[in-house]
Amino acid sequence: MKKFFIVLTSLFFVFLVFFLIYNFFFKNNPFEGKVSSGGSNTRVEFGKDEGPTKKESIEKITALTEQEVTLPVLDADSRSVLYVSKDERAVKQRFLLEETVKTLIEFPFPPRGIVWSNARDKALVEKEPSEWFLLVRESKELLPLPEGIEFPAWTTLGDRIIYHYTDLGTGERTVNIAAPDGTGWEKIGTTPFDRLTISAVPQSARIAFWNAPNAFEKTSLHVFSALATEPTEVFSGMYGTDYLFSPRGGETLVSGVTQSEGTVLTLGLIDLDGSNYRNLFIPSLVGKAVWSRNGRFVYYALPGTLPQGSILPNDYYEKPILTADTFWKVDVETGEKSRVVDTKDITQSFDAESLMIDAEETSLFFRNRRDGKLYRVSLSL
Repeated sequence: MKKFFIVLTSLFFVFLVFFLIYNFFFKNNPFEGKVSSGGSNTRVEFGKDEGPTKKESIEKITALTEQEVTLPVLDADSRSVLYVSKDERAVKQRFLLEETVKTLIEFPFPPRGIVWSNARDKALVEKEPSEWFLLVRESKELLPLPEGIEFPAWTTLGDRIIYHYTDLGTGERTVNIAAPDGTGWEKIGTTPFDRLTISAVPQSARIAFWNAPNAFEKTSLHVFSALATEPTEVFSGMYGTDYLFSPRGGETLVSGVTQSEGTVLTLGLIDLDGSNYRNLFIPSLVGKAVWSRNGRFVYYALPGTLPQGSILPNDYYEKPILTADTFWKVDVETGEKSRVVDTKDITQSFDAESLMIDAEETSLFFRNRRDGKLYRVSLSL
């Protein structure tokens, strides 16, 4: 009996020691729950932040404004976008990295149009048709220009302005060049058209102008240089045509139709002298396109199905027709086209205009005609 008691006591002592060892080393293991079950290569991860496991989705297209804006342009350094706040009669500056907005200048009238110089240090501001003001950004001065100035534009250097003028006495229509305040003007040439688009040709001292796109009349592109006495017509024959010069100045993007009241509008290319037309077979408008900074690519919004029998481009702007766009780019040297936004990343309808691209070509910006807001397309995602 005594031996049995000794054996029982010994077994109890062994079990007690085992129980204490288990509780100390296993049950209270401080690393429990942090063992990676990676098959045979199991390892313990010390101090790993568990965090959320679901990856947050990043939108490809995001709104930069909550309210309706007009007349957006990239600032000269591409770090902000300038636009007119329709509700506030003011130019706003929306910084892209800081995501902040400040008021640049407030107007005593709602501006109908703003034409900025390339350096964005000056702008021409329209109050009423033929009533324009010169805005000096640094001083915020607003100086009235002589009456009768229409469709003004800046020279490449931003030191002079080009504009259309109609002599009310004789009815003569001329294209003129003057100092930014309208003084010291000179006549460049005459034109039969009462509505013009005027543009400086990048990387040169040349100036181009053409009659406003109209599906019922041919569009005539004229180019003027300092060495010529009269503007030269370099391209004609298409209807409702609009033009956008490459930043290299050598090629020009064209949109138009081949017959009056045409319904098939397409983008194409011409050389600066109007020769060598190449059809890109892209049914879009110049107003929905922008050149890359090196002139190798054109980024564009491609409209969805348009109403049958639409007269272009008139119906698009005048009715107006609202489109549902997809976003592409084309290599102008090879003609290769590729999407810049996958269809699954387009979560609402966009009718894009006023396309802009930053200096690094990481972001594409546009105004949506459907809601008037400013949007950014991330090209780096």
